[in-house]
Amino acid sequence: MKFLFLILFTVVNTNAVFSQTTPETFETKYCSGCHAIDKKMVGPAMRDVATRYENRVDAVDYLVQKLNKGSVGVWGKVAMPANESLTEADAKILAEWILKLK
Repeated sequence: MKFLFLILFTVVNTNAVFSQTTPETFETKYCSGCHAIDKKMVGPAMRDVATRYENRVDAVDYLVQKLNKGSVGVWGKVAMPANESLTEADAKILAEWILKLK
C-alpha cells in the first residue's frame, strides 16, 4: 500500500512541477522581459493568458501565431513584437506551458 501511495504521490508532484517549470525558451527569447508568470508587467501575466484562453479549442495554435507574429490591442495599447527567431516547435512548447499555468 505504501508503494502505491509513493507512486501516486510521485506522479501528482511530477505533473505539478512540470506545469510550473519555466521552459528555457521563456528566458532565452526574452519573453520574461515583458511577462511574468503571476503579475502583469509590460504584457499580461502568463496565468492571465492561460485563464483567458483555457476554453478555446484552438488555444495552442492561436498562441503559437501570437508568439511568432506578435499582436497589438489584445491586452491593451502596448504591442507584442513578432518573435521571428522563435521556431514553431519552441512556440508550441511555450503555448502548451502557458495553458497549463491556469
